[in-house]
Order: sequence, then C-alpha cells, then structure tokens
Amino acid sequence: MATKIAVLDQSEGAKSALESLAQSGNSEEKNLAQHALENFKHFESHLSNVLSGSKIGRAVIEKVSQDLKSGVWEEGGSNKGERINKFLSNIGLPEGTPWSAAFVSWYFSQVKNPPPFKPSGSWVAIEAEFKQKGWLLKNSDYSPQPGDIMFINRQNQHHHGGIVLRYENGQVEVIEGNVSIGQGREGNVAAVKIRQLQPNMSFGHVPD
Repeated sequence: MATKIAVLDQSEGAKSALESLAQSGNSEEKNLAQHALENFKHFESHLSNVLSGSKIGRAVIEKVSQDLKSGVWEEGGSNKGERINKFLSNIGLPEGTPWSAAFVSWYFSQVKNPPPFKPSGSWVAIEAEFKQKGWLLKNSDYSPQPGDIMFINRQNQHHHGGIVLRYENGQVEVIEGNVSIGQGREGNVAAVKIRQLQPNMSFGHVPD
C-alpha cells in the first residue's frame, strides 16, 4: 500500500514520494501523506538542534530516528506486524498487545545496558519506577528536555506516553508509538505528535 512510505523518512526520495502522494493519492492516502510531511518537517527542523537533555536521552532520540526513517507501522491487524512485534517480544508480550510503552522501553534498552528502567508494556509500572527513583517531575515544576519520557495519566482509561523531542511555549513535541497520524487517540504508527502541556502530564528524566 502506498501509505506505507516512511512516516518520518528524512531521505529526499521518500519526501518526494510523499509530496506526490499528497497530491495524487486517494483521500485516505492524501491525508496520511500530508500528516507524514508535517512530521517530516518537524523532525528535519529540530533533530539537528537537540543539544539539551541527558546523553542517554539524546542517544534514544538518535536511535529512534533511524527506525522512523524507514517507518514504524502495524501490519496484519491491530497491534501486529514484524516492526511492532520487535517491541513486544523484547518484554515477553504477545502480538496484538498495545505497544506504546513497549516502544519507548525498547529504545532505552538499546542505548544502555542494563536499561535505566525495567522495560515494560505498562505506563503505570514505568511511571511508578521513575517516581521511586526520584526521576519523575510534574510539568508545573519542570520544562521537559529532549529524551525525557512524557506520561499522560488518563482517568479510567489507558495511560499513554512518549519520548520528548522538543518543548517550547507550552507545547511539547513527542515521538509516540501506537498513535494515529492526525487527531485520533488509537493508531497504528509511530509519529511525532504536538501536544499542549496539560495538568495530567508528568515527565521522567533519565540522568547520565
């Protein structure tokens, strides 16, 4: 399917293909391609300027960017596919399990051995460990740094999170897995999302 072009591929070939698809594809393809181009521009603009944050956090951003260049998406059903199973199998979870926390866990486990926190498919478990270590910071007291982990606590719903790319003027750009390209809550790709800072957010900073 044409929309399987890299969601965040930074190569000129992929960029040209997305631009073409945004003009000539069907309505679904145009919508996906247009949002992918927006992600491309954000990543292209900010990745080279990631100078703050911890060394571990910056290494995570560099690692995840390499995978996002070739695209991260589901295939064969919800929460399924070779790219997604990589994250789930790393922590012993079966195919079909929601993967946003596993996505973040996998990249931190790739840049430091042993990982700075126990890889998990549960945002609640990861956040609890950060709190126990003294790494959890409320947004009212802290400006998120590149490579931090964002936690969103949704009352009576699944929690969510991602890897901070940039923070400015009350908005945080976050690399997230298991999201949609656009406004939907549930999704099948990894992408950069722009979120307004909210009271139900907290941030985990992994020190060097």
